[in-house]
Amino acid sequence: MTNANVEAVEQANPGRDLTLAYKGGSVKVRVPPDVPVVTPSPASPADLKPGEKVFLSATRAADGSLSTARVTVSKDGVAPPM
Repeated sequence: MTNANVEAVEQANPGRDLTLAYKGGSVKVRVPPDVPVVTPSPASPADLKPGEKVFLSATRAADGSLSTARVTVSKDGVAPPM
């Protein structure tokens, strides 16, 4: 896996072409129109309300309890696409 920054977005038919820049180079990828592209933004515990969509990865402890270090929650009408 390589982390990259989106350097440019161009409308394409169909979808969008994203230019991704990473250490040592860049690549252009076509993203179909039905694939969501989102940018994470800060949220607070107050954003966790009944009915909101969430995504998280949890770890089960020996006693059966679950814990997570991060929760992604829907905000301003945008749901986590995972």
